[in-house]
Amino acid sequence: MTGNQMLTLLSQKVEDEGNTLLTTDEKTLAINHAQVKVASLVDKSYLHPLEMLMSSVAVSSGSVNLNTVGILDNMLHRKIELIKISNTASEDAYIHMIDFEEIHKLQNKYYEDTNMDSTYNYAGHGYIWGNVLYIKPSSVSSVDIYYYKKPTDFEITVSSRATISLASECELDAILHEPIIDMAASEIFFRDNKDSRARASFENAIAIINVANQRELDVIEKGTGLKA
Repeated sequence: MTGNQMLTLLSQKVEDEGNTLLTTDEKTLAINHAQVKVASLVDKSYLHPLEMLMSSVAVSSGSVNLNTVGILDNMLHRKIELIKISNTASEDAYIHMIDFEEIHKLQNKYYEDTNMDSTYNYAGHGYIWGNVLYIKPSSVSSVDIYYYKKPTDFEITVSSRATISLASECELDAILHEPIIDMAASEIFFRDNKDSRARASFENAIAIINVANQRELDVIEKGTGLKA
């Protein structure tokens, strides 16, 4: 579905096909917000179009400022999925990401820089605090960062982010287009103090998202592998 098609359906849903209550930009902004909300709620199997790789990112004294390298504002979950050390001359080696609350583990001698477990190709640990990615060991000088980006905004008159034309297709899977419209309608209804209609649209979006997520869970349970 294109942005224009979404805009038409949203206008019908909020009963404003003549743009008398809301401008096209206001409706498009609601769609852009809805894309991010829906992408944040669905199983990762639906996010392949949002997969990103930033190669050979310089590490300075064990840290990378994610804002400086230009990915912080565009990260979907403000989370890094995988880090590969790009300055190693041997086989692939990875940084094991941990939560900030787990940094006490780095004080354990078995997790020291010289005791990384090569069996699983983990050559260090990383965690995010604030806008900074911290990496141990400090000898790592360059990494490849894998992450999910936010869905690209549809164009509006003023935007601080990269945009695509309303004539373009939505980046996300077709099964997610209807919940995006419902989520956008919910935002508009809430703003207009139409709480019951806002809740109904939101619940419609969540119901479809739950069905989509359950479908992926069923595929995993029937398959030969286990969900990571």
